[in-house]
Amino acid sequence: MDGFWIHRVLEKEGFESHIVDPASIATSRRRRRAKTDKIDGEALVRALLAYKRGEPRVCAMVRVPTPEEEDRRRLCRELKTLINERIRHVNSSQGTVVRTRDRRLRATAP
Repeated sequence: MDGFWIHRVLEKEGFESHIVDPASIATSRRRRRAKTDKIDGEALVRALLAYKRGEPRVCAMVRVPTPEEEDRRRLCRELKTLINERIRHVNSSQGTVVRTRDRRLRATAP
């Protein structure tokens, strides 16, 4: 579900890995700016380099949950997905019933 497995694999292989909270990266609120992957990627790299230099409050890192914590969250997400799917099916079947009833009423109307 989440990309934390990539972090775990990189750490296991001996690579240094950080997960940046995207909401913590400063952006200019005065003007609208283009939003592209290139611009966002460059901002992310600048923030990560500043973090590695030791600059305070440049960005926040995400705490990586344990696999057990992820499994607990996965159950909740799967339940929400199943509930939404059930709602879609119920709404669809109710819509079909209403359309069928309306057709019958129109067919019998003088």
